[in-house]
Amino acid sequence: MNYWLSHFKKYFSVDEINIDKKVVVIFISASILLVLSEYYDSSFEVFSTIKNLLGQNVADKCSAYTLINNDYTLQNLLIWGFNCVLVFLVLPILIIKLVLKENISAYGFQIKGIRKHSWIYFLLILIMFPIVFVVSKSPAFLNQYPFYHITSKNQLNNFFIWEIIYVLQFISLEFFFRGFLLHGVKHKFGYYSILFAVVPYCMIHFGKPISETFGAILAGCILGFLSLNTNSILFGILVHVTIALTMDFCALWRSGLFNN
Repeated sequence: MNYWLSHFKKYFSVDEINIDKKVVVIFISASILLVLSEYYDSSFEVFSTIKNLLGQNVADKCSAYTLINNDYTLQNLLIWGFNCVLVFLVLPILIIKLVLKENISAYGFQIKGIRKHSWIYFLLILIMFPIVFVVSKSPAFLNQYPFYHITSKNQLNNFFIWEIIYVLQFISLEFFFRGFLLHGVKHKFGYYSILFAVVPYCMIHFGKPISETFGAILAGCILGFLSLNTNSILFGILVHVTIALTMDFCALWRSGLFNN
């Protein structure tokens, strides 16, 4: 083996490479998880896969469990939310615990030391409030938000169910991009790890209003920098969730739902 490896390196002029197992695990697993998030994020894709693997009866039962008040729009959004929680939170935690043999506190799930920086996060929220208020007037914004569109107060129960899943989805995103992906490679790349996490984070916003997609680049850099310096994603989650819920309720207010 060494004989053939030496000739391979000589032929292709490959210098000696020190492989960092942790970086390889993080990048390869992150790539696979991003693929899963893209190709299994709808009820049709999920139930079709279950049908092919386990049969029609199992697929029908899974569909029935996730169908609330015969609302197929809500079902599809719930499947998308469950996909995010599984792909961006549950599976990365399993990789950290079972493959890397590390504690998830090393990936941002800790509160120690972040209190002194809390003012920065609350400042970000205060800055974003008026921006969201102004942007929420645009037709593009109102067409996009909330993801679960409602036209009557009778749908509010379903809407609140959706908002719970929506919040869990943001917790999962923060953990994946500002925890798993960023803290997983910071020992090798330092502050450059922020940029590694920003690129896919920007890409998952494709299809949303262009202002939001560009904003994701800035938000990814800021939240990544803060996560790297505080070793925590908890206040980042607070910022993300607060702004997201504000966007949804601004959209409902602009649509006139609360006027009556």
